[in-house]
Amino acid sequence: MALRSRALTVAAVAAFVGVALSGCSLLSPRQEPIPDLTVADVLYLTELRHADVELKTPAASVDYTRAGRDTCASLEKSKSVPAAAKSLVNSFYPDEASVIIVAAIHNYCPQHVGLLALPGRS
Repeated sequence: MALRSRALTVAAVAAFVGVALSGCSLLSPRQEPIPDLTVADVLYLTELRHADVELKTPAASVDYTRAGRDTCASLEKSKSVPAAAKSLVNSFYPDEASVIIVAAIHNYCPQHVGLLALPGRS
């Protein structure tokens, strides 16, 4: 039952994000194609929004999605959150970079969730 509830929630969020993104594209002077979003993308962008990261245009959503996926690629190579953060500091504020890293791990590469634990705490 919980799985069905989660699936319905994901579907509702996906529909909402699609409408929100299409509404943003209507406001821009040139029409941009709306990116195809996966379930992981929708959950990732939702987590960013809940952390007060503003996604005003479809292009911003694409940029943040790319940053999240790149973060996971960096974690695959370095296995270090500080190393992954270095690639974000030129494009994002430090608080946004932190949110991107956490949301990326939660939604794109959950196998690295152990990297979010504080040393000496369980």
